[in-house]
Amino acid sequence: MKTVHDLKNPISSIGSIVNDNDYDLKEIREKTNHEIEDLNEMLDNLRYEFKQSKGMSLDEAIREVSTKELLDCIKRSQKLLAKNGKNKLIIESHQNCPSIIAVKQLSLKRVINNLMSNALKHTRNGRINM
Repeated sequence: MKTVHDLKNPISSIGSIVNDNDYDLKEIREKTNHEIEDLNEMLDNLRYEFKQSKGMSLDEAIREVSTKELLDCIKRSQKLLAKNGKNKLIIESHQNCPSIIAVKQLSLKRVINNLMSNALKHTRNGRINM
């Protein structure tokens, strides 16, 4: 059931962006590509889980991820929502932040995107820092 919910979010996000007349074609394409990227990651995780034997954990694999790429991806995914609310979105990494981290990438992206989406949905003409 969790997987169904996880798949519904990117799909409904694509639908809402396409139906919103405030976005130009380039923005719709960027948002759609990001959501498709998320769907592909979810499918990769499902394939991983499927290959696991029944006695093994079905948790998402821990992978090495570039923090810069992760933050860039999050910024791209939230850019349209920030624009819609006339907000300035600032995402920076601390100088001591490692360039590569070992994480459950999809889970981390989901949590951060959810927090950013909530902040952007409830802020107008403001600034969101991460």
